Amino acid sequence: MVNMNKPRPDERRAHATPVQKTARVVAIVLAVLGILGFIPGITTEYGLLEVTGIGTDALLFGLLPVTITHNVLMLLFAAGIFAAAQRSAGATKATLIGLGLFNVACAAYGLINVRYGSTLWVPAGEVDNWFHLVLGVLLFGLGLIRGPKNLDQGKR
Repeated sequence: MVNMNKPRPDERRAHATPVQKTARVVAIVLAVLGILGFIPGITTEYGLLEVTGIGTDALLFGLLPVTITHNVLMLLFAAGIFAAAQRSAGATKATLIGLGLFNVACAAYGLINVRYGSTLWVPAGEVDNWFHLVLGVLLFGLGLIRGPKNLDQGKR
């Protein structure tokens, strides 16, 4: 039996909360960054792109160290954020907060490993650690965005 009260996908997009709209933009930016990491010229030293590793010489925009794993993770983050934004504001917030904390943890882990010289599955260096820290704080902060109060709550 079909639920006639369930909004269609196009209706859900029309009634998206600010956090869902912002998350869609963030997902697009992360997807673009993930794709650009696979494009020679935009990624300098593309021939040195490795699957994993701390000492990669492949640099997105000549600045941010990237590996195949790093690019794929960016694409997966983008897909997860976009999927959550299509579902609900609560799912969007939880996803943004969770990925924000994950990125802050990656920055902290990167700082520890750069200092003590261990290997990682994603690049770690000063620029990459700052990238993860800024991205983590941004995602976490976006997860805290409050939407407009539901005006229909008091009406019955």
